[in-house]
Amino acid sequence: MATPENVGCERKFQETASGGRWDRPELHRLLGHLRKEDVLVVWKLDRLSRSLKDVLTLMEKIDQVGAGFRSLTEAIDTTSPAGRMTTQIVATFAEFERAMLRERTRTGLDAARSQGRIVEVVAQNSSPTSSWRS
Repeated sequence: MATPENVGCERKFQETASGGRWDRPELHRLLGHLRKEDVLVVWKLDRLSRSLKDVLTLMEKIDQVGAGFRSLTEAIDTTSPAGRMTTQIVATFAEFERAMLRERTRTGLDAARSQGRIVEVVAQNSSPTSSWRS
């Protein structure tokens, strides 16, 4: 099985923030280090981002510096036209999966509220936040 270590990666960046967020310091540090003919290798595409818009923005940034992208799990390599197409298709499914998770979470929270298991807490000068009640 291919891993970043055995495909010849020279530098490793490890992000602790969610792939669903844009404000990720390691991602931005990585983008600042990319140079022409580098290849950004990730274990799985959703580790890069779960938003199609963000994936496409990142792919554009990678392309602008003349670098490539490779996802080991999905066998995506953007150094070819077929690889770029595959990247867009897989990113679409990652975004769909994230939307479904949000919908299921919202449905579960709504059900818990209707059963009185969640109490809305409103702090002064802020929006409501949810907390669980036992």
